[in-house]
Amino acid sequence: MQVFSGGDGSHPTLTIDARLAGLGAAAVALLLRAPFLLVVVVSAATAALLRLL
Repeated sequence: MQVFSGGDGSHPTLTIDARLAGLGAAAVALLLRAPFLLVVVVSAATAALLRLL
């Protein structure tokens, strides 16, 4: 998994993608005490929808 990319090599940039949003959605689902399977589905669906954009 590549986190730092871009730039000219001397100034790499932090790349944030749909996985981070999926992780955030999973964290919210866990805080709402959702079952684990639902947490996984929410995370995957969030990441998939954001990748469509």
